[in-house]
Amino acid sequence: MSKRLLISFRLVRWGFSQPLSAHCFKLTLRSYAALKLCRILLSAEGYRPSHELQHYRTLAALPEILGDEKKPNAEYLNDCRKKRNVVEYDDVGGASESDSDELIGFVKEFKDEVIAWLKKNHPELL
Repeated sequence: MSKRLLISFRLVRWGFSQPLSAHCFKLTLRSYAALKLCRILLSAEGYRPSHELQHYRTLAALPEILGDEKKPNAEYLNDCRKKRNVVEYDDVGGASESDSDELIGFVKEFKDEVIAWLKKNHPELL
C-alpha cells in the first residue's frame, strides 16, 4: 500500500515539476501514445482486442499487421508497457529519463510509419 501511496504522491508532485515525476509521467504518456498508434492499426484492419489483456494483445498484433520484421518493435513496446505498469502501480523509481527519451524517439518514427501505412492501405481514414 505504501508504494501505491508514493505513486499517487508522485503524480501530484508532477504538477510541480519534480524531476522523478516528470520522466516517469512522460514514460506513461509516451507509452500510451505508442499504444494508441498500435490501436489505430488494429482498428483500421477491423479488429478490436478483447478486454482481457487488451494492451498486451494490441501490441502483439503489430507484426501481424505490419509484417514479421516489426516483431522487435512489438517486443520493445511490450517491455515499455511492463515498465509503465511498474511506474503506475508498483515502484516510484521504475523508469529513467533515458527510458522516456528513447521511447519518444521511437514514437515519433512510429507515428510517421503508421501515417504512411494508412495512406497506402486505408487512405479513406485520413
